[in-house]
Amino acid sequence: MFGLAQSAQIIIWVIVGGRGTLFGPILACIGIQALMARLGEQQHVDSGFVLGLILLVFVMLLPRGLLPTLSSGVARVFQRRPIRCLPRSVRYEPVANPRPGRELRRRACG
Repeated sequence: MFGLAQSAQIIIWVIVGGRGTLFGPILACIGIQALMARLGEQQHVDSGFVLGLILLVFVMLLPRGLLPTLSSGVARVFQRRPIRCLPRSVRYEPVANPRPGRELRRRACG
């Protein structure tokens, strides 16, 4: 059986890593345990205070967790731009496609 402190720490791993993901809590576990080991070596800052501060920051600022927030941010950065519509007066002649099997995407809208 886990004690209250260990159960709370596991819940914090899941909140920080991201609910609904497998690798998020695993990465959060590794990161938080490394931080707690570092804080355990010195006596200036209470590790329970830092763990509570991490929990508060993630609940208030990143409610989905770290991994889902990062993955949506990366997806937004690499999102394909929509095709621009050209005016109907502009006409393009067919051009030899350097990559066979792909069609030209330039077209008039409307």
